[in-house]
Amino acid sequence: MVELTLLGAPSVKVRGELVKLPTRKALLLLAYVALEGEASRGVLSSMLWPGVDARRARQNLRAELYRLSRTLVGEHLHITDDRVATRGAWRVDVAELQEDDVASFLDGDVPDGDFAEWIAARRTKLLAQARTRLVASVAACEARGDLEGAVEASARLVRLDETDEVAWRDLVRLSVLRRDERGARRAYEAFSDMRRREFGVGPDEVARRWLNALHAEAQSGAERLHAPMVGREDAWRELQSSPAPLLLLGEPGVGKSRLAQEFSAAHRPRLFLRGLPEARAWPLGALRVALRSAWERGVLRDVDADTETLLARLLPRDSNDPPPVLDASPEHRSRLFEHLARAVVKALGRGTLVLDDLHDFDDLGLEALRAVFAEAARTPRAVRPRLVLTARTPELRAHPAAAALVRDLEARGELRVLPLTCLKPTEVLEVVRATTRTRLGTRFAERLHEATGGNPFFLLETLRHLRDRGDVTVDERGVWHTRFDDTTRDYSELALPASVLDAVRASMKALGEDARRILDVLAVLGRPASLALVESVARLDPWKAADIVALAASAGFVRSERGTARLAHDLHRVALLGGLDAARRVVLHREVALALGEAGASAAEVAHHAVLAEEPILAAEWLTRAAVEAMTAYAWKEANDFASRALALAPSGLVRARALSLCVELRHLEGDLDGASTYLDTLRRLADDLRSEALHLEVDAHFARLKYDTGDHAGVVTLTERLVEGGRASDVRAKGHMWRGLSLVRLGRMSEAREHLQAALRLEPTQRTRWTFNVHWALTQIHLVAREFDEAGAHASNALETARVLGDPLARAQGAMLLGGVFLARGLADEAARALQEAAEEARDLVQPKLKATIALNLGAANALSRRYEAAARAFETALLETPALLDLDEAARANLAAMRFMLGDMDAAANLLTGALEQARTRGASFDVARRLLSLANVHLACGDARVTHLLAEARDLIASLDLSILRHFLASLELARALLTGSRGEIADLAAALAAAEDAVQSDEVERHHLLLAEAHLALGQWEEARRRVLLAPLGAWRARLELAVLDAPDVVAVRAWLGDPTVPAVDGLLLAAALASRTGDRSDERLVRRRAASLLARTSDADVRAALKARVELIRASFAAGSRPRR
Repeated sequence: MVELTLLGAPSVKVRGELVKLPTRKALLLLAYVALEGEASRGVLSSMLWPGVDARRARQNLRAELYRLSRTLVGEHLHITDDRVATRGAWRVDVAELQEDDVASFLDGDVPDGDFAEWIAARRTKLLAQARTRLVASVAACEARGDLEGAVEASARLVRLDETDEVAWRDLVRLSVLRRDERGARRAYEAFSDMRRREFGVGPDEVARRWLNALHAEAQSGAERLHAPMVGREDAWRELQSSPAPLLLLGEPGVGKSRLAQEFSAAHRPRLFLRGLPEARAWPLGALRVALRSAWERGVLRDVDADTETLLARLLPRDSNDPPPVLDASPEHRSRLFEHLARAVVKALGRGTLVLDDLHDFDDLGLEALRAVFAEAARTPRAVRPRLVLTARTPELRAHPAAAALVRDLEARGELRVLPLTCLKPTEVLEVVRATTRTRLGTRFAERLHEATGGNPFFLLETLRHLRDRGDVTVDERGVWHTRFDDTTRDYSELALPASVLDAVRASMKALGEDARRILDVLAVLGRPASLALVESVARLDPWKAADIVALAASAGFVRSERGTARLAHDLHRVALLGGLDAARRVVLHREVALALGEAGASAAEVAHHAVLAEEPILAAEWLTRAAVEAMTAYAWKEANDFASRALALAPSGLVRARALSLCVELRHLEGDLDGASTYLDTLRRLADDLRSEALHLEVDAHFARLKYDTGDHAGVVTLTERLVEGGRASDVRAKGHMWRGLSLVRLGRMSEAREHLQAALRLEPTQRTRWTFNVHWALTQIHLVAREFDEAGAHASNALETARVLGDPLARAQGAMLLGGVFLARGLADEAARALQEAAEEARDLVQPKLKATIALNLGAANALSRRYEAAARAFETALLETPALLDLDEAARANLAAMRFMLGDMDAAANLLTGALEQARTRGASFDVARRLLSLANVHLACGDARVTHLLAEARDLIASLDLSILRHFLASLELARALLTGSRGEIADLAAALAAAEDAVQSDEVERHHLLLAEAHLALGQWEEARRRVLLAPLGAWRARLELAVLDAPDVVAVRAWLGDPTVPAVDGLLLAAALASRTGDRSDERLVRRRAASLLARTSDADVRAALKARVELIRASFAAGSRPRR
């Protein structure tokens, strides 16, 4: 082992032998390597020779290392071409650093620059560690009642940092609790001087209150609290009604003795016999003292002369005299005990005999009690006294004679065991209210129950302690007031008195040292643990450990189920941890960390124990793993915290590199590109120091992502040339191909993008990561653009499956939306709706308005495609709620919702929504969307018979012409013909019909119906019956075609027409016009009633008087045309 002393006079010993170092630089080199674990040659040379040329500095380092290798220290150093690390066991005295020693750490000449900064940082860290130890020491000393130690630790804290006001307050408070008036006043005055000198303010109010409390200490502070007995009603009834004696069994402080006392006081006469632990070695000791007192008080009365003689021998006035039974034969001893039992039973009558703390009776006393039980069993119940016993579970188990007595009596039916449990939360509240004379205290009682486990003794002791500390006060009416009241939301840990913690530790001590080891392990773990894990840390035989856990469980300290064990109450954990010294605690945390790591526990839990074990390298490694686990679970905040802590503990090496890499990725995920860039620069410098090619490539991959996120797609293509070269690690090449492919998509180079993205998948075909998801997402988009729907569907399915494996709700929502989009592009409305509904469910709790709006828009489109107009309208309304700040999506939501409102006959809503969408398109300067919204608004008006759309069509015509929007030309031409059919001349109708017919080759699939049926209406208006009939028959089936069939066919299928009227997918306006045509053709009254109902429903949702008039006029025009026997015009 190498022992390195850095405090005071530095020295180095190897296996106890002092080693003389060649130079001061050698000492500094050993100090750096010993404390950091390892260091690169570049770092050491630059730090030890800061003003020297790099080449010369490395030569100096080689020489220094050579000189060290010739000493005994050399065999304990691992020296390679680029690194220096420790080998074997090293002990550095900094681990036992006291706060006063910090200034002496590496005191002497050191090089300027980085080494001086390192020493300053180390000293700062050592000061922080010293402060942490002292704060923990104050808390631990106070918890175990060592106020002197707590005062000393607080004084050291003040010396460490004179401006630490919390430490000053603790020093005053603890001095007051110690009843050290001079010390408290001295600390208060020094505290006040510091505040005046450093901050220019007066004395501290909190410290003043503590000092005043010492002067005006209420004499009630020393009083014990008394509260009514609560939660023992059932036990009381059992005591009254039980024909057999009862043993009250439970943990210390649960109220066994008090219940026995109060019950016996209510059922006199009574005889109270209490076992005494100090009298266990004194035959009949406790029994003789109690019985002698009872005899002298006349309780044992009306005995015959023989019995009195025997009792006089058995109970001599001098209790130090040995009892005669020691030398008596078994028969004679039995006769003595029978007389004693007869006297006790007869004297008590229907009173009560209490045997308190049965586990503390000596063996001879238990033999006498057997005789009492036998006599009681022979006595008629009407004149038999009640027998009440009490015992603590662990102590009873540890007393073989007492345990055997209980077993025998139970087996014969002469004794019943009644377990007493701790109080419930509601019962604790009742105690608090009765004690404090207040109607509040609900939250206070809840926390008090958690802290004490509902143990009545612990409960009252804690209340008394809080009163003595000043956390609760009593007013002149005797009402308590506390900061732990019903208005408090964030309850700190209630301060538990030393008496409670000592009582818990004392009761645990009875279980033995091995049991204490297991209990300490469970306390340090702080959670349920497998028995195998406990055995491993405690280093006990499995069978022995199982027996100990069973013993502790029966004593109420442990709860064991399904192969696991945990402490029964948090109170037990607090008591155990408070009783651990610092060294034992550190060892336990280290052993727990190692065992948890081997058992496959979560990295966060292992890291927690490694940090508390003061193992920085081990802790940094596990904190890094914990950050990865948190990222996998998408807990970004926790991942950030773990990575930052790992970075603080890992000063150099690959662990630090992994921590830095995680910090870069986390900043990317949070959108903090500046933060990512800063960490990336640090990671690149570390890669230079380590001379690691693999780390340099990882840095390049991070830079590629940074350039992609900042929009430098050409830069990504250039940077990734090195990453995708052959011979690289597959994960590096996969990342290079992915970022290169994504950037090529942005640059419009789709074929190249496809090659790189597919290469990324080939390199890691089985990986299920966010990277894989991004690749499948991009490939889906590429195949959709190329209308390669099968390939797009396959990649979308893979993206969704990857998202499900990842467990990320955001990715699952995006993946389901992507698959729904593919189904929608293929016209598979039902499949699209199912996928998009899944996406909506996944996105429900996400704060992603744009994603939610896009999903809702696509879901609305899928429902509209399958003619579920109500469902589509609801989806578009959902999109509208998510898009107030997203103008493009808000406009799309309005336009699509307008289309659904039009289909459902809500003309006002349709017109208003389209007007809003038009204004947003103008605001965005989107000319194509402005033209589309103008044409849609004109279509709504024309469908109602309102021909006042000339200005809308004119503006749309100008935009289409100026921007050459050929895709909208047919829609414009059809609307112009529709307007002419309402108000134009025959010549205008003929010209516009000819123009529309000439554009037949440019008709889109969704415009076929409009194209043929508008031309059919134009031919009817011009009297061209055969041509009209031909156009009608070319149109797809629907309500509009059915209406025109009534006009052009001699024998239309009226049944089919009626079927269209019952179809809920028929647009409301088309349904009204079809009903009007059918009623006019058939003259049926039921058809007439249908027309009136439909007209009333449609007009009720149309507020514009001119539109209402136009709609009525159009219906009447159809009626008139059939009445005259002529063909209807549209």
